[in-house]
Amino acid sequence: MPGIQQPTKTPISESKIAVFWRTALYLFSAGMMGKAAAGFSDGYVAEAVGDLGLSLVFIGMCFRSTELAILAYISDPAKREAAIEKLRQKERAKRPWISHLMNAGWICLLAGVAGQLSNIF
Repeated sequence: MPGIQQPTKTPISESKIAVFWRTALYLFSAGMMGKAAAGFSDGYVAEAVGDLGLSLVFIGMCFRSTELAILAYISDPAKREAAIEKLRQKERAKRPWISHLMNAGWICLLAGVAGQLSNIF
């Protein structure tokens, strides 16, 4: 029938869960980046490096919010793993810098924690 449109399927990357997590992680990363900047200006270098690392991890997770939606929407473990693996392969081809960004974030986070622990002893 003319005039009646079939409902279109929303891509999982634009699902409510993916958009929610993308937005939340972006806000968390912005907050941690601000906290890191304040820490650097106040002279709390170890804490600021850890906050910077956490911010980088959150930024990287913004780009992986679709994985969180896949975990929520696909209940079959085999299909879920296949979908996540397909998404990661596509990500490695299109945006290889995300894994480097997140690795740098984890290194900064661990360096910040180590720096804070060294002040205790």
